[in-house]
Amino acid sequence: MFISFGACCCLLSCDSGSSSVQKVSDTTKKAAEDPAGVKIADKGSNNGDSVVFKEVTHLDLKMYSITVKEEVGENNTILIAFNKVAKKADTAQISGRSSRDDELDILDVSDSLQIRPLFLEIITLIGSEWYNHSFVGYDSGKLKELFQLSDWPNPTRLNLYRKDNETLAGSVLKRDDLVYEFEDYPVVVSLKDYKVTFPDVPALPIGWKSTVLTGFRARRVGHEQLADSIFAVKKGVRVLVDTLYTNLGKVRLVIHDSIILEIPRDKLDGKITVNTAG
Repeated sequence: MFISFGACCCLLSCDSGSSSVQKVSDTTKKAAEDPAGVKIADKGSNNGDSVVFKEVTHLDLKMYSITVKEEVGENNTILIAFNKVAKKADTAQISGRSSRDDELDILDVSDSLQIRPLFLEIITLIGSEWYNHSFVGYDSGKLKELFQLSDWPNPTRLNLYRKDNETLAGSVLKRDDLVYEFEDYPVVVSLKDYKVTFPDVPALPIGWKSTVLTGFRARRVGHEQLADSIFAVKKGVRVLVDTLYTNLGKVRLVIHDSIILEIPRDKLDGKITVNTAG
């Protein structure tokens, strides 16, 4: 998994004196000035060659006109936000598509996440059925790619909400390390520095129906059972993987809807069927 905090945007806002930085800045500026996205003179180039930007997608909002463009033949993608009232365009370099045939979607989440004047969620395909969600907005008056959440299975808006003045919270789908099924994991984003964290989940609900590949013994739990009651689980039995207790290193299993078992996490490896799809 890869999580970025907009480091690439330094190419747009930092004045380092480097010729490569200047070239990207000039190219981005000219792309914003040319609404058609045709040939754009690259003033940072010594040989006077032209660069061509092609529009990928466009989103028209009440206050803003949003356009994403790619430099033809180069891994250079920019987002242009044109303020209709101020008649001014701001640009940000963003993470691009892995293939020119992939879709790129822009979602306006300014209202739902209560971030003004503009907050966008950019969704791009980065692999077979895996998507990158990058978030673009203003930080200290500059338009930037603020953070990313990558390797998520759905091309739909992530489940985020405004927790308080300084925090976004929500959940994302991520494979557990037991049966490799997608589960809801909590995620928190700081609006101070756009750092993304994934809080620990002491008890993770799994709910995966499995078949026993190799017989094993587990401790039976319940009001009518002794604390050290041991139950033999035979090969071929259908079992529900109910809960993963990550901090305790234990797994709760259910057989026949009534027999509740607990077993150390490492004693279950290779003994039950897991999700092998995708």
